[in-house]
Amino acid sequence: ALELYRKLAATNPSMYEPDIAGTCNNLAILLAASPEGREEAEELFREALELYRKLAATNPSMYEPNMAGTCNNLALLLSDSTEGREEAEKLYRESLELSRKQARIAPGVYQPDLARVCRNLGRFLQSQGRTEEAAVLFQEAKGE
Repeated sequence: ALELYRKLAATNPSMYEPDIAGTCNNLAILLAASPEGREEAEELFREALELYRKLAATNPSMYEPNMAGTCNNLALLLSDSTEGREEAEKLYRESLELSRKQARIAPGVYQPDLARVCRNLGRFLQSQGRTEEAAVLFQEAKGE
């Protein structure tokens, strides 16, 4: 499907780039589950994120939620490696900012996404010994 979307996007990018981004993100999630797929998963998450950033620049309400999810997904992948931790934190924080924005606009829709990002960033910070920062995020995840 990904190669087909890429071919279609060559002649009509605005129509098919969202499909490429979504397919990259979904395929990366599957690949990230196995050690041998992690490198390709990272490349696909990065491609999806690049496309979502581009799409969100012109239509934020439509694509920022996807961008937040992809930031979170890439951060999860990177946080497993020592060399990826700094970038992972930046991506988690970007996802958190976007998720908070979306939850303010439509809490019933985006509150679960915000809670997930709070938990993920909280776990990450906890693993770095930053328990006070983590506790604040865990409270936010619970809606407190």
